[in-house]
Amino acid sequence: LPAKLSSQGACVKLLWFDRPSPKYGLVKIDIEGKGSTYGFFTKKSINTKQFMTEVSDVIWKNKKYTMINAELVDANSKIPYIVTQLWVIGDNRQGFSPPPDILNDWKKVVPVMSTDQFSLNYRAYEEIERRFQDECSKLAQKCIDESKSVASGKTTENSSAQSQNHQKTWKPALKDTICKVERLLGSSYGIAYGYQIILNEQKRYFVLFDLCDVYADKKLVVHTGIKSLKQLNITKGDSVRVNAVLHDTEANSWGLRYIATAAVHGKKEATPASLPAEASALDSSAELKPGKIDNFKAVLGQLMKKFPEPPVDPNPPPPPVVSQTSEASDNSNNKNPSEMRSSSKYSKDRKDSSYNRQNNSSSRYQDNRRNFTAMNMKNTAKRQDIIKNKPELYKELKLMEILRSGLYFYDCKACGIQGMTIDDAEDHVGSEDHKKSKAQREAVLSQQGSNETRRFQDRSDADEALFLNENKSISVEERNGVKYYACADCDAKRMPLASAKKHVMSQAHKKRDKNRIDRAVLDSESRDMRKVTKKGIVYFCQPCAFQTESIIKNKEHIIDPQHKLLTPLFCHVCKMFSHNKNQLSDHRFSISHKKKMLELEEQCRNPIKAKNNTVKEAAKNSDSSEPKSKDKDRKETQKEDKPEDEEEKNKLSCKYCNSSFKDENEKRDHEDTASHIRRVFLATGQMSRSAMDGFSLDGKKGTDVEMILIRKGKDIEEEAAREGTLHASQDIKQRREELINKVFDAGLFIQQEVKTKVKCRTCKTMLSGKEKSMTRQLLMHFLSDKHFNKLKVQIKAEAATGIDRDEAERIQEEEDARLAAEAALNAPLHGDEDTAEGNDNLEPDASASVVVPPPSAEQVPVPDESASIDDIIAYLSKRPDVNSMYGDKLFSCPQCCTGLVPAQQLRAHIVSESHEKGITPEREWRQFVDLDDVFEHGQYFKCLPCNTSLLMQSELEQHLEMGEHMHRSIDENKNQTILNSLPVIAPECSSCKSCFASQLDLSIHERHNHKKEIEFTADQVENLKSLSQSRNLTLKPSIMSARGRVLQVFPDSNLGILQLPQEGNQYINVLFDLSRLKMPKTKRTLAESVRVGYPVLVNCVAMEPNDTAGYSANLYYYASAVTIGDEDEHSLMPVSFHSLRDSIGITAFEDNQKMSRNALGVQLEQCAQGLQTPLLHTFPDALENEAGLVVLKNQSCVLIKILSSGAYAIQILENVLVTEISHDTSSETFEVGQSVVINCLLVDPSLPTQYLVTGCWISFPRESIQREMLTLAIVDMFHTVVKSFCMEPDMFALLDFSNIVIPGDFSGGLGFDDIAVGSDIALAPHGSNDDIGIADDTTTPEEKVPEEPLGFKKIKLGF
Repeated sequence: LPAKLSSQGACVKLLWFDRPSPKYGLVKIDIEGKGSTYGFFTKKSINTKQFMTEVSDVIWKNKKYTMINAELVDANSKIPYIVTQLWVIGDNRQGFSPPPDILNDWKKVVPVMSTDQFSLNYRAYEEIERRFQDECSKLAQKCIDESKSVASGKTTENSSAQSQNHQKTWKPALKDTICKVERLLGSSYGIAYGYQIILNEQKRYFVLFDLCDVYADKKLVVHTGIKSLKQLNITKGDSVRVNAVLHDTEANSWGLRYIATAAVHGKKEATPASLPAEASALDSSAELKPGKIDNFKAVLGQLMKKFPEPPVDPNPPPPPVVSQTSEASDNSNNKNPSEMRSSSKYSKDRKDSSYNRQNNSSSRYQDNRRNFTAMNMKNTAKRQDIIKNKPELYKELKLMEILRSGLYFYDCKACGIQGMTIDDAEDHVGSEDHKKSKAQREAVLSQQGSNETRRFQDRSDADEALFLNENKSISVEERNGVKYYACADCDAKRMPLASAKKHVMSQAHKKRDKNRIDRAVLDSESRDMRKVTKKGIVYFCQPCAFQTESIIKNKEHIIDPQHKLLTPLFCHVCKMFSHNKNQLSDHRFSISHKKKMLELEEQCRNPIKAKNNTVKEAAKNSDSSEPKSKDKDRKETQKEDKPEDEEEKNKLSCKYCNSSFKDENEKRDHEDTASHIRRVFLATGQMSRSAMDGFSLDGKKGTDVEMILIRKGKDIEEEAAREGTLHASQDIKQRREELINKVFDAGLFIQQEVKTKVKCRTCKTMLSGKEKSMTRQLLMHFLSDKHFNKLKVQIKAEAATGIDRDEAERIQEEEDARLAAEAALNAPLHGDEDTAEGNDNLEPDASASVVVPPPSAEQVPVPDESASIDDIIAYLSKRPDVNSMYGDKLFSCPQCCTGLVPAQQLRAHIVSESHEKGITPEREWRQFVDLDDVFEHGQYFKCLPCNTSLLMQSELEQHLEMGEHMHRSIDENKNQTILNSLPVIAPECSSCKSCFASQLDLSIHERHNHKKEIEFTADQVENLKSLSQSRNLTLKPSIMSARGRVLQVFPDSNLGILQLPQEGNQYINVLFDLSRLKMPKTKRTLAESVRVGYPVLVNCVAMEPNDTAGYSANLYYYASAVTIGDEDEHSLMPVSFHSLRDSIGITAFEDNQKMSRNALGVQLEQCAQGLQTPLLHTFPDALENEAGLVVLKNQSCVLIKILSSGAYAIQILENVLVTEISHDTSSETFEVGQSVVINCLLVDPSLPTQYLVTGCWISFPRESIQREMLTLAIVDMFHTVVKSFCMEPDMFALLDFSNIVIPGDFSGGLGFDDIAVGSDIALAPHGSNDDIGIADDTTTPEEKVPEEPLGFKKIKLGF
């Protein structure tokens, strides 16, 4: 179907009278080549010039000249289109726009309209159909009277009665309905049954009623002291009057569908009393309490386990009665008796059914098909009767029995007949043809021998045996010929086979199953353990020193607990251990591991033969007839005997380093050394991926870095070659760009003033190329043989002298400077006579002055703390180990890999112990990130090209890998952007010089540590109570297993706040500390462990005393258990407040309360100033189907303004998982200015951008995502993206085309696609010729008209 329809002709087919004044309707759309379909329209989508009070004022059924615009919503729906505009030709207004909420109307109304049984349309249809059926009944009755047949009269009367009933499905509610009691379930529940006529067929249903709903003498019996249904003398067959509602549940053999809301008991023959007026009579199950539905499901589950099959229907539907004419009677009497015996009784039923359909063809609504449920019940009853009364017959039928979709069918393999019912199978087993075929089959099987006979005569038996063999915890028992299955691990009993198969696949069973073996994991690990030897393929486990040729023994070894203990983090393919599961997972997806796997697969496909076998075969197949001497024979014999010894020696030696070793461990340690890796690189030009992954960089030898980068570059080119495409993919291009950036960062390439010129430090040559293909050209040179040979020379020189390349270059520069100084001292003070030209007294040239080497860092005195800023800058400028950036505004220490800091902070760093220690283990991460354009503020960082807010270390590392950052890092105006952002103002405590990421954290720190604690005033207490987010909630003493999110983490402490969303946009705030937290990879501090917005599962208890003025209204609970990640690890143990306080410590607990009280006071003050605060915000926890407008889009995110509230949300475009199974939040693309619909979750209310988009669309709606399904990585990425690019969302104004200047001569026909095409002429204000370079406008009007419009540069749209 087309996605959109524009100006399409349509025909109005329905105005839906679900109310007196209809609002909705349907149109029929004829699509050329596709057929007809339907579209849904609302009153709001009608475009008319007339005044419209009702839809019928403008349009009606089959209205002519009707046109529509429509969009496709769901191609699988009966009503796939939604009409955005409907008008009658000549009666439409210009500028009409469709309503924004029309999609919500389609979602709400179309499902109800499809199942309509209550509107005026349906009632009118019922009345018309009833009249039609009355006329048909009268006509049929007239035919009956004429035939004067009693049987035909009964049939017609029955047909007339049935034809008046057109119920198509189960009634949604039963009111004042009499049923029969089937059985009692314990003391509180009972089951009753009744009948409904559906599609002219009688169907039985069951109703569940309980003691709480039974009335006696107009009162509930539970109020009279009765505690059991047995006390009311309720027995099977008694009448009961009920009110009940239909509850949609999974199909069950009982047909238990209704839940009673009121019941009155009566005896078998007596009619039950009427229900009292106050008895509950609901219209749908949606009005039921959740607890009643849960009880219904629990009772249904127990009923199905105890009684899998329902009782036999005491009132089965009567078979159709047909009139038998004399001709039919004669035909039956003239039949051959043998034919009558061979025909099944069901053949008669089929003939009767066929005759009945022919006889009742006058009625289009009579359908005599067999009902699925009735057939199932009938076959089940027949099967149970055979099991009890004819065990020998069932023994033979059991071999033929197959269960399909809840029905038993029978396949006869001897005769090749399939799909028989039990009645047909019973007739077939007794036939002579079956007995002959069975005897022949048994004779053939007996001739094949005992070894070739089948173990299982029936496929179901084989399936059952395989199922029991694979699930050792399942046992089987047989009762009354029926097999039941039980699970020992889960204590589940009396399950049918289908239920047992579902049970073993459930998560509850998998957690309890002690003998569960994942076959896929076994096969995968067995493949990884393969090894090719002289004998062929064996299975080798290095940690366990185990080897076998049998895959069965290998799998038994894998199951061994000792093997599981030694190898949870071991890769059998690469023969290496990982530090943790995450590292092992990353390794399995690495290129090195994949290449090892490919090599192993290739070896296993073509296993090598043993060397001695090869030598023997060569000697046998030799065609040489020359006699060999005894010495030669002896030498060859010795050669055949020696290979094993030589191979053992080669295994424990290194041919590249000429070294031998005692054992494999010593050799493995040697292969990990840097010297061995360099020698292998020199000899082969290759570096193994394992060596590259484990290579340790000390930050001194640049050749080590270059070797690794060359290896990575070759991997990229090999992967590009495997793709086999004409142009490289975007991923390959991005990885090439990243590699070249790392080459520049390592100082191997040096950018010159001209963009297209780069100096190669290794080759000492200047490279020049084209700007567009510069990355590709540089990479080709970097991986070329010429560059590699130069690198080999330098590596050999380092090995020979023991001096690395950087040190050698420094020594060479000092030597050159010394030689230049000596040459200057020995040079003459006067110039040549020829050049003097008569000047006898020439002064010495300034260029010939003595070159004095710069002083070392130790020779420059350090200024005092009280020195002026100019003195500090002058001092730093003299030090050779300090980099000065951006006009001496920022400085860095390359020795310690610091970021950019002001002069005072770098002076303090130079005199500190951290500068003396250099790169410590805690600072090693700095060697692997680019901090050249990063401002450092204590433990926080700010990227100057992106003008981010202050980031933590993990956020900075994420930011530096983002596509938008890489784009801005190569911007031509990067330096000017950085200069405009200086000076950087960062929050810092004036008392203790501590650094903070936000002004809120600084205010909390100062109030808690440097100011005297002040109690809240009366006005502040009232404000705190009125602003409390839980002011309308009734708070319990404790809360268990509640879901929420992290709201705030306090500075300089391991204390934070959780927020639990409640109904009505209210929240409960809970204090928690690091000791209560349980999550994977917990770090040293709470701020490093969690991020605001993490989903949590929490237990909490009310703090005492809980009447502190103002404080308790906002912070009432303290967490006793907080779980992030695996919710199965969450503690369910209740903890009292006093036990919790004692475990934390009274002093520490009081300090935590003091910190939270100070934070609450600071946020109250900021709230009074109109600033956003975490504790006193008013944002909803989740938004669904919200309209928004795209205001910003870059390579990392899309910023969307929520129109209803003015809040902001971001859609993350970086490659990160939103849930464990998906990283996609939309299947569409959006541009700035487009209106979209979003689902989003609140992450951090204190940030200017508060929401994370979990679904975004224009045409294709997406399901909402619950917070507990989010990954922690998407929350981390949210904070990084918001702090990087979305801290000032209000600066991006809405798109306004009035800001775009268009020449008046071409405004009528100029398209926006021509912007930035072909010309360098810039736009200037009207009447100005500045910076344009053209003369005054003195041309004639004829000369003003050009042949084609002038081009434009890109115009920035005033954002």
